[in-house]
Parts: sequence; C-alpha cells; structure tokens
Amino acid sequence: MADWLKKAITSEQGTKMVNVKGQSILLVYEAMKTTGWVSYIAIPMEDVLGHLSTIRTYTLFFLGIMMLIAVILAYLLSVYISKPITDMKQAMKVMEKGDFDIRIPERGYDELGDLVIRFNQMNEKIKDLIEENYKSRLRAKESELMALNLQLNPHFLYNTLTTMYWIALEHKQQELGQLIISLAEMLQITTRNKNDTWSLETDLNWLEKYIYIMQNRFENKFTVEYDVDPILLQMEVPKLFLQPFVENSIIHGFAEMESGGQIKITAWIETQLVCFKVEDNGLGIQEDHIRRIQAGEIRSTGIKNVDRRVRLLYGMEYGIALHSPEGKGTFVLIRIGETHRSNQMTPIQ
Repeated sequence: MADWLKKAITSEQGTKMVNVKGQSILLVYEAMKTTGWVSYIAIPMEDVLGHLSTIRTYTLFFLGIMMLIAVILAYLLSVYISKPITDMKQAMKVMEKGDFDIRIPERGYDELGDLVIRFNQMNEKIKDLIEENYKSRLRAKESELMALNLQLNPHFLYNTLTTMYWIALEHKQQELGQLIISLAEMLQITTRNKNDTWSLETDLNWLEKYIYIMQNRFENKFTVEYDVDPILLQMEVPKLFLQPFVENSIIHGFAEMESGGQIKITAWIETQLVCFKVEDNGLGIQEDHIRRIQAGEIRSTGIKNVDRRVRLLYGMEYGIALHSPEGKGTFVLIRIGETHRSNQMTPIQ
C-alpha cells in the first residue's frame, strides 16, 4: 500500500506530491467515513505550473498597463495643477512691463479656478487704480494750471487798479482813488486766501472796504455800527458770510429811504453758541416773502449760499434765521457752535 494511501485512511483528507514514471503529480485525496473509501484527484504539475505562468504573464501585463495609466494620470494632474500657476507667472512678467490688459482664461470653480478668477479681478482692480491715479494727477495738473491762470488774472487786475489809483491822485481825485484802492485791496484779500474760511477779523476788514464803496455809491444814505466781542476776532468763519446780508439791507431795505439808514453788525458768545446778527431799520420783508425764500420758491443766492456753507462747515443744526417785521427793519441771525472756535484765540487789545 502506498504511503499516501495509508495517510489518507488515517487522516481522512490531504494533499501529496508523488512521482509517477518521472512525472510530478499533485494528489488531493479524502477518505469517506461511512464506507472507508478514498477518493483522490491527480493533477500533473506541468498543468498547474503552465497556468501559473499564464497568470504571471497576465499579471505583469496588467501591472505594466496600470503603471502606464498612473504615469499618464500623474502627468495630467501635474499639468492641471501647474498650468494655472505657470500662466500666472507669465502674466506677472507681462504685468511687470506695464501691460495690465492681460487675462488668464478662467476654468471651473475649484480652488485653482477660484485663484485664477481672483487674479484676473486683482489685475482689473490694479488697472482701474492706475487709470484713476493717472486721471487724478492729470486733474491736479489741470487744476494747478487753472490756479496759476486765476492768480495771473487777479494780479493783472490788481496792478491795473493800482495804476488807476495813482492816475486818480494825479488828477486830484482823492475820493475816486480811495474807492479804487479799496476795491483793489478787496480783490487782493480774496485772491490770497484759497481756503473756505478765514478769520472774522479778515472778514470784517474786507466788509469795511465794501461798505466804504457802497456808502460813496449811495452818498452816505446809511451808517454801520459794529458790536463784536474781541475774543471772536481770530475765530475761523466762512468767507464773506456777512456781505450778502449787508448788501440786502443797502439795496432792498433802504431802497425808499433818502437817509437815516442804520446797519448794526453784532457778534457774541451765547450758551454753547457763537451768534452773528446783521440788522437794519429798513422797510422789512413781508412774512410770505420770507417763507417763499426759505422754501426756495424765490431765488436768493446770497442767503441760500451762506446758509448752505454754514451747515456744511459746522453741522445741520446750525445756520441762518431770518426775521423781518414788516416796516420795522430786518435782522438775520447766524449761529455757529462754540466748539468750533479756535482754542488758541485770545482777545485783541
């Protein structure tokens, strides 16, 4: 009895490599418990190894295909990731040369696509800022040229008025000469100050020259009185903010008066306020007319202009109040917050 058969009877099942006529055979056997019979299968090793060789060949081929696919995918992935970055590097080189019109083709909405979109947006924003800066500088240059021209014209006019003044003096026209030099000084004061405000003292000096000219024009039909707290003289106020109201008093308030016109200009400090008042004893203004002026139904450039400037400079809670009892004159009250006074103001001795 063969050894494998003895083992099969005792162990019930198993495998055994045997050599039959020089050929290796794989035996797979199993003993039946009921009958004691042993069944087996004999498989020549050449057949087994032949299939393994085929499997190995297919496996190597499959691995080769997978390796090729992996390399292609890696390359495509690398291109997918690096292409936008490469495009941005090239775009940056173009931007360094001053060309901000370049745009990178947008793709998808993943992280890299979002990066490209934001790069294009940044490039567009930089271009807009550069254009705006260029336009701003161009406007500044134009403004500077305009300012130089504006300086030249008043300077020419000032010199001309000065020449007329000396001509008037030579012809013994002192009063005319004084009118001319007052006008020239008014022009010089306004052209030298380019700000929206100046000191109250400067405004009053300018106003005095204007009043001098108007008094000569209307042959001393009116007089002007000042009651100004000295501590306010260095306060910054809107330029020429009193002149429109003085002009209204002269032109309209005293229109039917031959003489006796009075204008009083007052400035004082009141609880948290700085107040300015221009009052006259003229004809006054009808209440309906005042209402229509305040509503904008009647054009009053001077009043609306000053009121608007005061509100823009100091706040909407400040501004102008106009009162005019008919036949009893007119007074205009201008209010500015006390906090807008300069901390360095000192009384003028």
